Amino acid sequence: MRREARAVCSELAGLRGEAASVVKDMNGIATCKDLNRFAMAWVRVVRHAREHRLSCRISGDAVIKIEGRYREAL
Repeated sequence: MRREARAVCSELAGLRGEAASVVKDMNGIATCKDLNRFAMAWVRVVRHAREHRLSCRISGDAVIKIEGRYREAL
């Protein structure tokens, strides 16, 4: 069970990495497609943080910061 919990919790870092890689892939002016990919990446980050907040020991403050980054992405 611990191995599964670690995998679920480390997935948050992977999802944040995906969001960061979308930004890296943007060259110059972002297209609507780029912005949509970035926003959707943050949707996945926020959803994961909310769903696994207790099991991954994600603080309420951290969730608020993650949600703030999502709003910035919009």
